[in-house]
Amino acid sequence: MKKQFVFLFYALLTATTLFSFTGKSIAADPTPIALPKDLPADLKLPDNEIVFLKLHAEGMQNYICREGQGWIFTEPVATLYDDKKVAVGRHSIGPSWVSTVDDSWAIGQAVKSFEPKNKNNIPWRLFTAKDHRGIGVFSDVTSILQVKTQGGKVPSSKPCSTVYHFNRTFPAQYKATYYFSKRKLD
Repeated sequence: MKKQFVFLFYALLTATTLFSFTGKSIAADPTPIALPKDLPADLKLPDNEIVFLKLHAEGMQNYICREGQGWIFTEPVATLYDDKKVAVGRHSIGPSWVSTVDDSWAIGQAVKSFEPKNKNNIPWRLFTAKDHRGIGVFSDVTSILQVKTQGGKVPSSKPCSTVYHFNRTFPAQYKATYYFSKRKLD
């Protein structure tokens, strides 16, 4: 009896945690979240997907200076926040998006890109989830949109041209909004 109680307690705790993280029921398709009106047609999600989560990122796009190659992007390191400014995840190398609530992961691969008008901002991107880890909010992610980017590029005032600069790193501050989608239920 005690084991059943413990199992039910953890099952309820997991469901409650996921509900509080997403703000939505985990049993059915969520109410779709609207995408930005200025989303380029090239970044359109597949028709069989629904956006279920919107998060904001603040962090760094990290670069290293390589001889003959210039600044090379190495990895993002950012905290993911919900609309209430509560930290709920991390964005990092892979690229990956990790829930700090339930430890689920989505690992993406960029499939489309759009250059914003401001050349200091990193591109808007559409990622396809190519792998997942754990069970939780990111388990069923199929696509990730990175939009409304601010910053994230190495400024032209930071040269990568002499032996002095080679192998130096530069963290470029950035902000972005991420939309996560999953397949619609039939």
